[in-house]
Amino acid sequence: MKNRFTQKAEHALEGALTAAREMGHTYIGSEHLLLALALEPESVSAKLMQARGIAAEQLRTAIEDASGLGSPTRITPADMTPRTKKIIESAAAEAQQSGVGYIGTEHLLLAILTERDSAALRILTLLRVNVQELQGEIRSFFQTPCYHSREARREREKGRQTQCRAGRRPFPAQFRTGSHRVGAGRTA
Repeated sequence: MKNRFTQKAEHALEGALTAAREMGHTYIGSEHLLLALALEPESVSAKLMQARGIAAEQLRTAIEDASGLGSPTRITPADMTPRTKKIIESAAAEAQQSGVGYIGTEHLLLAILTERDSAALRILTLLRVNVQELQGEIRSFFQTPCYHSREARREREKGRQTQCRAGRRPFPAQFRTGSHRVGAGRTA
């Protein structure tokens, strides 16, 4: 599978670069990608984190506390840490393993959660997030009929919103957050 990111996943990767620049960091780390995923509106990753009480501002504060702030920098995508590059590669492998033709925000988040000793994982631990439960929730999402419906997959790959129509069943309750439903109406 060639690397095909959804629009929201691409935007999150760009957001990681922006976050690192704005914080005055000279690298793009896993923590910047985690923050960008939380900031990506209506993405699966953001909805999953919101459902667990993980707010983007909490993440930003934790990153600033851990890494400090500096003057804005002019870094480029080439300034990704080896760990961040590995996370992206793992996301691509996870997407391929889950049987879809794109890399979404959910794949990036799962790759972050499975990368031991990353700054992002340390921040989530500080915020008392049960990483194993969040991993399980994402993997469960991969098993839903909506995730694997051909129509929904095609629409997500094109960056369009989709509705869960698989068997005319409602979207599984564990993936709903408030009035929004994770996966339904998503483009990443």
